[in-house]
Amino acid sequence: MDEREKVKYSLHETLNEALGELKNFKQCFLLCYPDRYNVGDNLIWLGEILYLTNTLGIEVKYAASIESFSPQKMENIVGKAPILIHGGGNLGDLWSYYQSFYEKIVSQYHDRPIIILPQSIRFIHEHKLQRAKDIFNAFNCIQKE
Repeated sequence: MDEREKVKYSLHETLNEALGELKNFKQCFLLCYPDRYNVGDNLIWLGEILYLTNTLGIEVKYAASIESFSPQKMENIVGKAPILIHGGGNLGDLWSYYQSFYEKIVSQYHDRPIIILPQSIRFIHEHKLQRAKDIFNAFNCIQKE
């Protein structure tokens, strides 16, 4: 195995380990579709869809942007399926629009697993970081053995 193949394999294994809880899901909701012109975010979305469907065999039953998100539609499609939130780079107080949505989802749907896919995180204000930690840690439902 050459050096490039080793790096590729190592990244693949790291990703699988980090997202290991996903393999237990048969279906999910995927929120925060990037409905803006940002090639990077759209490629991340495509990678998420391919990883979920082709690698893990998870059926994405409902996908929505923040603007098109409908709690009623999501509930009607599958009920209590896990919620996954698009990864990328907008977790933190620099992107308060997204951060508010994430906090709302985590607070509102603590009756099911919620996984925020890999994100860049940046908080400038300590009190906003603490608020996010309090919200995200309040409903930790997945127990590690």
